[in-house]
Order: sequence, then structure tokens, then C-alpha cells
Amino acid sequence: MKDPVKGAFDHMSDYVEIKKDFRDDDGHVKIAPKNYYTNPNRVGTNGKQIWPTQRFLEFMADDYDNAKKIRAEELRCHTSKC
Repeated sequence: MKDPVKGAFDHMSDYVEIKKDFRDDDGHVKIAPKNYYTNPNRVGTNGKQIWPTQRFLEFMADDYDNAKKIRAEELRCHTSKC
């Protein structure tokens, strides 16, 4: 008769844990090669990677009410029957 507390089968491990050794024979830590490289900042005036302090953009005025002015002019012309 089996023990009521124990399961029917013994526990089996799902995987074997592998211990990785990151030290060489002298005991020093092995350093892996780089997995990514970075580029220095680009020098110039255009592009995405230019720092804002390296380029000075000129102010360009933009009339945000231009569409409203055009509609008002068209309405004035329409009502005066040009």
C-alpha cells in the first residue's frame, strides 16, 4: 500500500542546470566581445543626429489664420457677385 502523503511517482527534474564558468585558468574573469557599437555624434547642420546646440535654425513666420482669410475672401467675392 502506498503512503497517502506521497505521490505515485518520484519527482524527476525537468532540465539539467549547466553552471557556466566565466573565469580562465588563472582565475581572471573572461571578457566577452562587444555586442553593439556606437558612432560619434555627426558634425554638420542637417540630419537627425545633430545636437540642437550645433545648429541654429532661423525663425520662419507662419500665418496660421491663412485658411480663414482665404475663406473670408471667397465669401466676400461670392456675396458681391464678382
